[in-house]
Amino acid sequence: MRLQVTDNSLFLQRPITGSTRFGGLLGRGIGHSLSPFIHNTAASLLGLDLVYLSFDFAAAPGAEFFQTLLHSNCYGFNVTVPYKELVGQVLGDHSLVSCNTLIPRGDRWTMASTDAEGFLEGLKDIDCELSDFSAVICLGHGGAAKALIDCFIQKAPELPIFILKRGSHGEGSERAFEPQVLTQLILEYPKALVIQCTSAPLKGDDLSIFCPSIKGLKGAFIDLVYGKPSALLQEAKNLGIPSQDGRPMLLSQALLSQKLWWGQSADFSVMKAAMATHLATYRV
Repeated sequence: MRLQVTDNSLFLQRPITGSTRFGGLLGRGIGHSLSPFIHNTAASLLGLDLVYLSFDFAAAPGAEFFQTLLHSNCYGFNVTVPYKELVGQVLGDHSLVSCNTLIPRGDRWTMASTDAEGFLEGLKDIDCELSDFSAVICLGHGGAAKALIDCFIQKAPELPIFILKRGSHGEGSERAFEPQVLTQLILEYPKALVIQCTSAPLKGDDLSIFCPSIKGLKGAFIDLVYGKPSALLQEAKNLGIPSQDGRPMLLSQALLSQKLWWGQSADFSVMKAAMATHLATYRV
């Protein structure tokens, strides 16, 4: 393995051999993902004979796919949208509502989720922790959101949690996905943690209609999307609200997955610097 750092980029040159083990990301429409860069860079830095690939499936892979790879040189997978919830059904394992990591263990696949712990680690990047907030407000309720909410309930059962969902008209924890609802919740809980959990920005909806709603926010704003986040992220930055996109969470949960697969992980600060160099070079 040779590692070369230049002014513009980080080059990792690692040969694929007959004994190279593989893993990867299972999802759909994942060409934008930074996961291959993160894990391949980490493997090189750790001197491991491993490669991480993207598996872009138009439909969820079936049980035969997993059974075949269980007895191969595969060390494991990450799972992303839209298969985080479906993979448990395919494997007949309903222990998690949302799975983002698969590890082969003997004659079966073990499911895990590093999303929530990765999210909490990522919060430290803006000097925040869960106890700083008066409530959590989630825009959307996708796979990652479900894992986060389960974690928040366990770690802070007294913390109010609100989920804005399309088609919802409730007055309890589930509210309508509308700007006026977000405005009212922030008036009631100005120190809330607002989390943008939908994939809408990746589908052409920047959610700019919600921007006026966060003007009174004194807590923090997190957009789980990276590369093409919502207009809310820039608005939060303009307003001086502590905010970040999904990259700190992505990196933190990736390092946790590495520990499950490899028994070790790359250093967060080293990987953060490598990712920043990569993004500056390729404008991801």
